Amino acid sequence: NKKMARIYQEQAKEIIAEMEELYIDMLADGEISLAELYKQDRYFKLIANINKKLKALGAKEIKILDNGMLDLYKNTYDLINHNAEFAMISDRLIKETLEQVWCNDGKKYSSRIWQHKTELQEALQKGLIDCVVQGKDHRKMVKQIQNDFNVAQHQAECIVRTELSHAQNKAAAAGYIDAGYTMYEIISATDGRTCDLCHSMNGKKFYFTEAKEGENFPPLHPNCRANIVGYREGDK
Repeated sequence: NKKMARIYQEQAKEIIAEMEELYIDMLADGEISLAELYKQDRYFKLIANINKKLKALGAKEIKILDNGMLDLYKNTYDLINHNAEFAMISDRLIKETLEQVWCNDGKKYSSRIWQHKTELQEALQKGLIDCVVQGKDHRKMVKQIQNDFNVAQHQAECIVRTELSHAQNKAAAAGYIDAGYTMYEIISATDGRTCDLCHSMNGKKFYFTEAKEGENFPPLHPNCRANIVGYREGDK
């Protein structure tokens, strides 16, 4: 998350500087209007450049998440089941497992990342246009842009935490199944941040054949902190 926060802050700084420069230059030339904004070649170049930067940001997010999930999957499996044959499983097969659609919205994590980049692009463009139409001080525009980036960063961090939980629990399930377990127990955090759903699922046991993410297998919701442990019938 620190790496994700850093790349968002860097990108926000660059884009804010470019948008602020255009707006201040237009103010210096006299009273501005939406018609004048659309006459500016710099405006369309700015929008194209923002789009380019956000595409690069999305690609970085996906790379960070892909590498993080792959490493976490391998490490989790190895901790649970030291099976020499696991080394024969290719990274490609692990990635195929992790890229399977598991959320109720039917989307892969990469699709959500690109959707959020589109939403951020639209928000930034709207922020500049609103500032021009309403004649806002450029400092208010900067504040709004920073807020848009903060929202986008929060969305990105939510995806990272949820998908890493998905990778960890899928790896744990594979490890326990290969070790001969047929059931698992849900272990939820028990603190002030634990939601009612996770409280109610804590300690419940299910067969791996019945596991369904979001219902009886974590992650149970975005930002879920629940995990699983193998369970043998008759264990206390």
